[in-house]
Amino acid sequence: MTTRWNSTFLAWKRLEKIHDYIDVMLITMMKDDDPTTRKDGQRLAEINLLKEEWDAIKQLIEILQPFASGTQLLEGSKYATISFMYDAITEITNGIINSNEINPEDIELNNHTTIFDHDIGIEDDDDEIDDYPRRRKIAINIPQDCNNLIEKVKSALYIAMKHYWNVPQDEAMVATLLDPRCKSLSFASESQRTRAKNILREKAEEANIFLSYYILIFHIFILYFLFYYILIFHMLFYIFILLYFNFLYIILYFIFIYFIFNKSQV
Repeated sequence: MTTRWNSTFLAWKRLEKIHDYIDVMLITMMKDDDPTTRKDGQRLAEINLLKEEWDAIKQLIEILQPFASGTQLLEGSKYATISFMYDAITEITNGIINSNEINPEDIELNNHTTIFDHDIGIEDDDDEIDDYPRRRKIAINIPQDCNNLIEKVKSALYIAMKHYWNVPQDEAMVATLLDPRCKSLSFASESQRTRAKNILREKAEEANIFLSYYILIFHIFILYFLFYYILIFHMLFYIFILLYFNFLYIILYFIFIYFIFNKSQV
């Protein structure tokens, strides 16, 4: 089952929290009267992390904490998240900018089989043969090289952020400026805030121009409708007047005929 990278981060946090308990358990097992327990204690001592590795995990947790917070913030479904995107990305990026020019290991960012750890296994001399061999294995019996590890991790994360999260600054900043929750743009520089306000002002002017066009078209439509309505009204009025006089003419005609007929009878 594929898990999210936050699962590894949370596991590291839990591991760092129980560090002292692991040391106590190791000492207790090494002094136990049961030979099997002492053997397990010896095995635990062999694969236990060194001080440099524990320190590296503690620093990695501090580096990855903004990633976890940003993930939790941006995965919300009951509120708008686009306005928080550039704030979160800026916060994460500022925490992994590496001043030292140390190149990380070569990572093919476009190849999903090499950038994720789904195909990484653990190499242990005491383990049985793995029925599902992995592409790459980590030997837990051999201490990891922590020399410049934090700098390499920061560089790798910075390159990955620039590759996958190259969010257009203008759109994200304008969206943030329009959100009352973070419109102060406290995370941005003065030049970025000024640029975002200028872009928003330009967009508002463009919107006003389009709105003026729509209002003009609406007024033309209303005038056309009124002209058409008045024209029809006048036509109906003239037709009514015409019918009225025709009807009056017919009545007068019959009255005239009536008087003529009565006069002839007399």
